[in-house]
Amino acid sequence: MSLHFTASSLLPLNYIVAGSQNDVTTYASSTDAPTPVRLIMDECVKLFNSIFASGTFSAEMVRKICDVLRAGINTLYTSMAPLLPSYMFYLDNLLAHYPEPACALAKAVFLVGLYFKTTI
Repeated sequence: MSLHFTASSLLPLNYIVAGSQNDVTTYASSTDAPTPVRLIMDECVKLFNSIFASGTFSAEMVRKICDVLRAGINTLYTSMAPLLPSYMFYLDNLLAHYPEPACALAKAVFLVGLYFKTTI
């Protein structure tokens, strides 16, 4: 089983860290101070990129990572927009090989997307 996670294919760090010039700020003001949960999720994304780039992860680890990402969605909800590119990248790479945890994560991302669409 080969996933497409390589060090060069992972999102650049400045793309996923809040406050960078490539940050997605459509739904959250860039002047808002990030919450502690958001800061933790930024660090989690860096860690998950490292784990996936190393190629040493199990199905159970993927389930736990998806659980953390889903909890991030549930906690941050509307202020998670800057993390969506990372979430989508993970889903693109996980759906084929780990469908159960990836689908649960996709549902959570979809529901947040519906919220954004109906409130903007």
